Amino acid sequence: MIWAIAIAGAAACTLFASVRVALVGFQRPEQNPILRMIAADAWCWFLLLLIPMTVGSFARGEVSSLPWVAFSESFTRHGLIDGVTQAAIMTTVDLWLLWIPAHIFTNHPDADARTRGLARFLNLAVGLLLMAKANPLYQLLDLVPPADPNDY
Repeated sequence: MIWAIAIAGAAACTLFASVRVALVGFQRPEQNPILRMIAADAWCWFLLLLIPMTVGSFARGEVSSLPWVAFSESFTRHGLIDGVTQAAIMTTVDLWLLWIPAHIFTNHPDADARTRGLARFLNLAVGLLLMAKANPLYQLLDLVPPADPNDY
């Protein structure tokens, strides 16, 4: 139970940090020490584990990319803490796959209007491609035969 609460707290802090990065960008610390702790840039390192794990779950069809559906499925399966954790993870991954990278890039002063539009389009297209279960790239992975565990 304590590990579930710790993971839920880490997922919530990652969500808070992602929202802060989306709104104000990196390297702008808050004046409030509590906000500085729960929305620090360091929580974004958790995304190195979170995004590949979640995109793999999307590909296998184990979880929905919609936060409220993921909450409902997790809540009925394991309870409130897992539901809240799953909703926070899905919201964070959806933000990073669909909006935050393009938003960070378009806030760069050297980006012109065409580049900004292209960055937003590419971010949205790649994010939707990774979130879809019927992705043709995932279907190519199904063509690879599974490895025999006795081959080692």
